[in-house]
Amino acid sequence: MFLADTITFANNSLSDSCYPFYGCSREGAESTTRLQIYYNSFDGGDYNSVFCFQNDNVIGDYGRGGGVYGNGAWAYVMYNITLNGNTYNDAFGDFELNSGIITSLPVNNTEEQIADYVTGIIDAFTYSTTAEHNIGLYKVYVDRAVELTRGMLTINIEITESGEKWLPVTVTHVGVDADGKGTGNHSFAAEDEVRTYTVGGVSYTYLKVGATYTLTVSSASSTFIGFKTSLGIGKDAALKFEMPDGAAEIKVEWEKNPEREVSVYSEVAFTYNDNTLSSSGTTYYIGESSIGDSG
Repeated sequence: MFLADTITFANNSLSDSCYPFYGCSREGAESTTRLQIYYNSFDGGDYNSVFCFQNDNVIGDYGRGGGVYGNGAWAYVMYNITLNGNTYNDAFGDFELNSGIITSLPVNNTEEQIADYVTGIIDAFTYSTTAEHNIGLYKVYVDRAVELTRGMLTINIEITESGEKWLPVTVTHVGVDADGKGTGNHSFAAEDEVRTYTVGGVSYTYLKVGATYTLTVSSASSTFIGFKTSLGIGKDAALKFEMPDGAAEIKVEWEKNPEREVSVYSEVAFTYNDNTLSSSGTTYYIGESSIGDSG
């Protein structure tokens, strides 16, 4: 591997063994090479002369091996990772951020993308190794993005303890359906700090220990009865509570709204509130979905 900003040669008449990379060929296969050259510009000599490595063979030509990367389309990236001020020692596993040459941007190249990537690996580790499945125990700072800088580039990644603790909260709706599940919806206030963590395709809601939250519930088909939880007492359909230092469970109890119903006996087909029913000589029990607001 050869790295350079500007390659300058004293005379412009390079020939034969005076070529700068002459002889950089594979042993026993002199017409091929493994040499990779990364540069930004060169002076003196034409391209084929400068990058010739044996007879008329040029580095990077089809079938000759090696590669030549110029005009700034490269960078040598080094990742400097620390944990609480000390060199990172794989405490959470290998981040697989390997130093070396790049000629295109990696998938995670912005400061935010790199930080999210590293945080995800740390959270996966703490989730699987703590009894309460903690996440958010560490914060990650990245000082710059990955760029094709035409030279050396150091990305500093600082991992420190966040001083925070995030734990899961479970919200279930009960008391409506035959299987014991309600049909209500719930949401936290827009300003609340809420995280979603997904494991095995299942998403869990995480709240920060010590933070205050407001849970609001609603349903179009059920009447709210109350909250069943040790976190506090809800006012109407809203529950305000402080996230405890332990996993939390909230049950929302509902009662199904009564449905208006009429019975109709008919031996002929008829239409009721834009709903057509066929004749069968029997009694129809027409629920609210058929009656509508005018029934």
